[in-house]
Amino acid sequence: MVLFTPWDIMLVEGTPAGRRRYLDVTLSQLNPRYVRTLSRYTRLIQQRNSLLRAWRDQRRPLRAVDNELEYWDHEVSASGGYILAERLRAVDDLDRLVGALFQEIDRGPHPLEISYQPSFDGEGRMSAETGDAQEIARYMANHLRDLRRDELGRGQTLIGPHRDDLLFTVGGVSLGVYGSRGQQRSAALALKLGEAELMAARGGERPVLLLDDMLSELDIQHRAHLLGVISQSHQQTLLSATDLANFDAAFLQRAHCLRVDDGQVY
Repeated sequence: MVLFTPWDIMLVEGTPAGRRRYLDVTLSQLNPRYVRTLSRYTRLIQQRNSLLRAWRDQRRPLRAVDNELEYWDHEVSASGGYILAERLRAVDDLDRLVGALFQEIDRGPHPLEISYQPSFDGEGRMSAETGDAQEIARYMANHLRDLRRDELGRGQTLIGPHRDDLLFTVGGVSLGVYGSRGQQRSAALALKLGEAELMAARGGERPVLLLDDMLSELDIQHRAHLLGVISQSHQQTLLSATDLANFDAAFLQRAHCLRVDDGQVY
């Protein structure tokens, strides 16, 4: 299933951690290997950071640092390379899907663009087309070696999927920084609709789309555009709202309406 709630606007304007979690949850529904690799990567980062803090705080002798970190660098890079490759591929697919969806909702002149922001650039060659998992792992291992002194001083792993981000832009302008509330909400809705399309394409069946209070904070024109997009959807869609006045009569005629009052469904 794909769920939209009013809190999902934070995917656009919130913290990088929320956007990373969104990618991880989405890919975990599609790929069991991703779940296992992410779990392993998380444990490796925790163990590596624990070692780095012990060296920083002088609780562990600094001799043989390079030899010890060589093992951890290899393991972290192998898992991180796979995670990055899968995220890059997913973001590339989502970017192609959400542009037109956003324009249908927002009716603006520019499509929504989503780009992945890695914590290292893979020598400028890291992309969904050219960056396979092994190649990215090699880039990551090289960068970890280059950052060794900084990491020992700070006691933490400075690059990797745990420090990456997503960027949402319209016409080259960051929506998280400069977008209006309506644009940010339209972007979050387009992202969720694009996620449903991605899941259908990769999983072979359409997910149930759950939309909670999706029309709040949208003006009449944006509401009409969004309802038009939802009406074209081929998946089962469940919407919740506190006021049917936001829905036009034609839409309500096609919908099956249930009312929940004092714990009873009518």
